[in-house]
Amino acid sequence: MKPRHLEAALDRNKAARTIQRNNFSCWALVFISASNLAFGRSGTNTSTSEHKNLVFCTQAKNVDFNLDEQVSQPGFVRYTFARPLIGPEGVIDKIHFSPDGKTVEAVIKSNLVFALSKEKVTARDVANSIAVSAIVRWGKGIFPEGSDQFEPKQLWNVSVPGIEIKSEIAFKLRLHSPSQSLNITGRLNDLLSSSVPSRKGSLIVGKPYKGGWDFVSLYPVVKKDSRRLSVLVNGHIVEIRSSNDRCSNADFYDYGPPNLEDYDFSKSDYAMPRMAILNTNKHSLESRIYIASILRRAVRKFKIASMDIKLENSHFRPTEAKGDLQVDWASYDQTVYRGKKHKSLVAVIPASLIAYADARKYADFLITSFKDEGINLKIEWSDFPPKFLHQDFGFFAFAVAKGRPKWVEGTLSILGLMDPLKNAKNTTQQLNKCYENASATIPINDKDLKDLDLALYQEASIVPLYREFGKVYTKRGLDLKYGFLYKTYPEFHTSR
Repeated sequence: MKPRHLEAALDRNKAARTIQRNNFSCWALVFISASNLAFGRSGTNTSTSEHKNLVFCTQAKNVDFNLDEQVSQPGFVRYTFARPLIGPEGVIDKIHFSPDGKTVEAVIKSNLVFALSKEKVTARDVANSIAVSAIVRWGKGIFPEGSDQFEPKQLWNVSVPGIEIKSEIAFKLRLHSPSQSLNITGRLNDLLSSSVPSRKGSLIVGKPYKGGWDFVSLYPVVKKDSRRLSVLVNGHIVEIRSSNDRCSNADFYDYGPPNLEDYDFSKSDYAMPRMAILNTNKHSLESRIYIASILRRAVRKFKIASMDIKLENSHFRPTEAKGDLQVDWASYDQTVYRGKKHKSLVAVIPASLIAYADARKYADFLITSFKDEGINLKIEWSDFPPKFLHQDFGFFAFAVAKGRPKWVEGTLSILGLMDPLKNAKNTTQQLNKCYENASATIPINDKDLKDLDLALYQEASIVPLYREFGKVYTKRGLDLKYGFLYKTYPEFHTSR
């Protein structure tokens, strides 16, 4: 007999798939039902003599699927090409959560192999992948008992109390959290549940391999080296190239191509708010309000082709925090600064944002806008996670998916971005409160979000600027398209 929680989870997955089938047009139904055959997802060897070679350009610095990095793949690479943990295409066949959320038991599918080594995927591989992802994502906020004592790759060579391997295809995890108030049940569902569209595919299965990481691919792998990965997709060989590789006039992009007029684009509901974090350790409240006013005035003048840039007057929209928000960032926009004159300022921007045309051009706008105020602005493009210590402010892009502002759920703490906010006491207090209460299954309540929004405004600590939405691009004329059908993350589909 299946546990009651497992039956409910399986029923939800079945119901979700039924709804999806009913909501989409006939060609989408044909595509979904035939996906394993049409996309070559069975993993079987297929002749490539008649296949057309296509190039996929990604903003990722390396085409890898590392588990031990907080963000190993900017863009949509890992979500497009790696097999997710849960769902029809997932690695796990059955899963059961204990009522207190501290234990998870699962059975994996028995016919899967790793993409590079061709070794069979085992229960230990999946259990260890969950442990690594939990530690990396939550900064040891939740982890299987004993796993925090080892480096990620060491887990494959040791035994820990919280990971019980019951067979080649079954495992059990016992989770621990140093925080007594942290919502373990919600966090676990956040990591594993297929009922959360914004999270599907965010956890993948891997294992150490030749100094890096192996992964479980959705598509048969034709070739892999340190810079490129070639996979078989619907009768075509698609070669994925990194941002470190030569990449012009490609067939697919997960960021804006150099010549937009030659491409069709698909837009998601995955919003990426652009915002600025001000260094409260270096600047008074008056100074921060003045800097915020320059940043926001630059957005008003900011224009870019194919984008509708609108200045945001709150960090949250009505679909994210219901009720009236008690902030008015526009009141800061015409601030007259009477403090000590700034001769120069330094801003930090994650280098991953270079791939976004809006971020590059906004950076140029900022230099001009500060120059108009008599201030020399220097911009430092930083690797990820960004090094934000001595700079005056940072320009960042985070995520809102399905109305859920994920950036308030511990992201700033994990990325080391709380240090510049130390002198904004209410900001840090409210961010920590949101982190404690946050989960995918029990969303942050509206009051917490509104209290946070008010603290950010009153202390001028994190400034809302504008939003961009996830877009992917396909060269016109191709029968193979790359876009968003019904998932937050993009996928390949054939034109009809």
